[in-house]
Amino acid sequence: MRIATGAVVPAGAIAVVMREYCRKDGDDVLVDRVTAAGANIRLRGEDVAVGSVLVESHTLIDARHIAILASAGSEHVEVVDCLRVAVVSSGNELRPVGDGTEGHQIYDANRPMLRALLRAPWIELIDGGIVADDTQALGAQLSALALTVDAIVMSGGASGSDTDHTAAAIATFGGVARSVRIAQRPGKPIVVGSIGGVPIMGLPGNTTAAMVNCMLYARPMLMARAGLAPTRPRGQPAVALSAFEHTPMRTDFVPARVVQHGADGRPMLEQLSRGGSTRLRPYVEADGIAELPPEIERVESGSSIIFHPFRNGLST
Repeated sequence: MRIATGAVVPAGAIAVVMREYCRKDGDDVLVDRVTAAGANIRLRGEDVAVGSVLVESHTLIDARHIAILASAGSEHVEVVDCLRVAVVSSGNELRPVGDGTEGHQIYDANRPMLRALLRAPWIELIDGGIVADDTQALGAQLSALALTVDAIVMSGGASGSDTDHTAAAIATFGGVARSVRIAQRPGKPIVVGSIGGVPIMGLPGNTTAAMVNCMLYARPMLMARAGLAPTRPRGQPAVALSAFEHTPMRTDFVPARVVQHGADGRPMLEQLSRGGSTRLRPYVEADGIAELPPEIERVESGSSIIFHPFRNGLST
């Protein structure tokens, strides 16, 4: 019996032979290829059995999940609201991009950078503005935002000096906070806290330090807050084409360029600079960030390292 692709299999049929492997000979059909029982037949329930889970909870839904939900006739599913995240900058010297600067003032690069880095379908970004280096002013802004958002990511005022007020501002307005120093470059001081149960991540003020720490700590924090499984960026295996400057007992994140690919497909990298917290140009000229682990005392040519390519949005 001749049937079209996707048609209901006739009762009693045990296999379907593709037309390409058949020939007509008068009223007969000659089959040129041996076909096993069950070939080219899709059974009811072979993909999804009755009672099975289509999509696990805590899953970030993408096109794959939409397809399987639609195939099962699920028109509506319960989802968590988008996470409302406020992005705040702290610093007396900061001016918004578009305004003029004078004297010691500089443009606030961190809020635009962090907003771009945190942009995701499951996040609604709220502009928390620029706040002065003042305990009362900063605490008032954070506590007001905590009434309307699900999490706060801010930069500046995290290192713990007399002019750094993030931890004190959170504590003054009824929250809890602590400063954490991490053996890494760039960006070792961060503040972790909360006000009214709303988590706050205080990143360093230097832009590259804020970028790296956002990738490593702020984004996983937001994933956990949204009910997703938090993951640290894993990067991909790479090879140092030449020696990389590195301080042992500390994880260094340095801008790197892909020079070529090895026979095994791994990118071979050259270091553009030592990185650090203040220089942005090397990161713009780089293809990504090389991660140099603390257990390696010296990264020699040919050493295996981890590479976080910018083309993946620093999310792998």
